[in-house]
Amino acid sequence: MEIGKRLKVLRKKLGLTQKELSARIKGRIDYSYIGKIEREEQNPSLKIIKKIAEAMHVRPEYFFTDHPVEQFLGSEQKQNEKRDLLLKQLCRMNDEELNFITGIIKFISQYKDIQGYYKPLKIADKKGKYKAG
Repeated sequence: MEIGKRLKVLRKKLGLTQKELSARIKGRIDYSYIGKIEREEQNPSLKIIKKIAEAMHVRPEYFFTDHPVEQFLGSEQKQNEKRDLLLKQLCRMNDEELNFITGIIKFISQYKDIQGYYKPLKIADKKGKYKAG
């Protein structure tokens, strides 16, 4: 797979537009240049590839191998990817949906202790005795 195709696959996997990606790159690369790379109209220099890789939290070798993108994503990037996806989904919700989600988060948070561990829910059995749920 060509560099441009790999760039597009990764960008879409991360849920980024070309403009969003260009804003992440140090020294700013215009989003139209990213489009040219993806369409194979422009071959980026190794310096540009390194900047793009850094902005996307992958190793530069990703753009030169046929290994799956997951092999190049670190656990921090995978966590950031999940957060970005969640944030994008939240941005699309109306007030009623946001209030519902906020209620769920508050409910879950009630069961966390100070150290961040979830307390087991207590569920009463038929005799009214509580057991961990």
